[in-house]
Amino acid sequence: MKERFKTAIDYLKKMKIVKNQGDIAEKMGITSQTITEILGGRMKLTTEKIVKFCSLYDFSPEWFLTGEGNMLKSNANNTINNSGDFCENIIGDDLKQQLAELINIQKKFQDMISVKDKQINELIEILKDKKK
Repeated sequence: MKERFKTAIDYLKKMKIVKNQGDIAEKMGITSQTITEILGGRMKLTTEKIVKFCSLYDFSPEWFLTGEGNMLKSNANNTINNSGDFCENIIGDDLKQQLAELINIQKKFQDMISVKDKQINELIEILKDKKK
């Protein structure tokens, strides 16, 4: 998926939609370092970031997730807003449902990880107390 992310970023630069990764990062509400980390394979590209990126720049989520189909959504389904950004008007209900399910699953995993982290920290504190 990081290769498709790189391909998409290269396309945006080539088409002069963005000047650099910083422009993309700003629109997505992340740092350019985060984009560098994703492209370098040191950070995972989350479902929420994929959805936001595809929505902002008119990329097909199907292509982004699977590599199949067209890279860009059909122009018939999109308009360009006043600031020159691509925005989505119509997206298939099936795709909306699938993306919503993916986001929901991701949130559940994040919640589970948070609970486990809390439990680990509590166990560490117990072990520290026993050493004293």
